[in-house]
Amino acid sequence: MHMYLYLLPVYFSSMALPILSTVSYLNGVSALFLLFWGLSNFVRYTLYYFKEKKKLQPIVALLGITMGSLSLGPSVSFISLLATGANIDHITYGLMSYTLQPVTILAAMYLGFEVFNPEKQKLFVSLFTVLGIVFLVILWGWSEDMIVAQPVESGELLDVSLTSIALPYSIVNLLSLPVIISTGFARLRKSVSDPRAARRSKFLVRGWIVFAIAAILETVVPSQYVIIPRFFMSAAFINIFAGFKPIKKKD
Repeated sequence: MHMYLYLLPVYFSSMALPILSTVSYLNGVSALFLLFWGLSNFVRYTLYYFKEKKKLQPIVALLGITMGSLSLGPSVSFISLLATGANIDHITYGLMSYTLQPVTILAAMYLGFEVFNPEKQKLFVSLFTVLGIVFLVILWGWSEDMIVAQPVESGELLDVSLTSIALPYSIVNLLSLPVIISTGFARLRKSVSDPRAARRSKFLVRGWIVFAIAAILETVVPSQYVIIPRFFMSAAFINIFAGFKPIKKKD
């Protein structure tokens, strides 16, 4: 028995978290935070749907998953680094992070046009479906050329970004959110008489602008500044999901 007691310090020291830089911890923890926040919104709006049966709530729930998935790559790599001392492959990291980006844009277009311009919903959903498919073909078909790992010290959290044609293509798609969706909700806000609906529209105008800024920044900024786009992304989550929150009889 005494022999096993002597082995306990060795056992627990082997379980200790690796010593990473502050930047790596901020990167990993903030990514996990956004991932689980997205999943929590999926659960939240799924429960709203089962309670209220409003047709758009499953799309808002889907939005929660897809927005959270933008942080899936760094989250999984952070867990891998803590558990094994090694990052995941940078291609896997990139595919995890960017594959559902077109679905986020598509869900935003569907929800936005359903609210402020249903007549043009089919046109824009079809357009961004095609753009999303093209992006995925580029991303998966030439992933070695489209996903690049930034140099980091051994044992530090991986930093991955898009490059080549995938980067400007992604930026243009993301900019469609403030240009199209935020503009649409801004016009809606001016035309509605219900102050609660106007407030929801204000949240969505602001939310999609901030989301696009955060997503673009996270794609291009070095890892030491990643906390900045993550801060903006948190603000985007707050505004977007507040904007889609069901309006109660007394709000």
